[in-house]
Amino acid sequence: MAGNPDSYRNIPGTESRQRKVRVVTRLKMFETIFIPSAAHKHRMAPLLREREEFLLYLKNRGTGWSCLRVYASRLNQIVRFLRLTKFRVVRPIEIKKAARRWATYHGEYRRGLAGPWSEPTFVWLAKRWLRFHGKLALPRTRRFALSAELDRYADFMRSRGLSSYSVRDRI
Repeated sequence: MAGNPDSYRNIPGTESRQRKVRVVTRLKMFETIFIPSAAHKHRMAPLLREREEFLLYLKNRGTGWSCLRVYASRLNQIVRFLRLTKFRVVRPIEIKKAARRWATYHGEYRRGLAGPWSEPTFVWLAKRWLRFHGKLALPRTRRFALSAELDRYADFMRSRGLSSYSVRDRI
């Protein structure tokens, strides 16, 4: 019973043990997708916990191992080109500038030329990762003169059983 992490599930007072089991599982994420030398490189990069939590989230949503490897490597580049030593709020314009620098980078860590989708996928993954942790600065939405009336109309359509897609399309 003591060796099986699932054995703690229904025993009262073992919530802290469950958390420790989850932390140990989380800390092994890079070892499950990389060989030891590559896993060590990922462990030494900044924002380890944040990167690992995001990769675990993707894994639990069904992302394949090959994609997880690519995303893990790309997250290292995102951290490097956004110059993140500790987590902070990042604006989309910063991400786009970092993606441009990364796509045009020629140096030690670049084996070949960046492809046409390098920059957009850098931006896509960076936004997804930062949004996951609540660190993406989203632009403020403008309120229009008839916003209150539109909100009431949307509520009316929802009360009539229309789907959210129908409501969105009709406003």
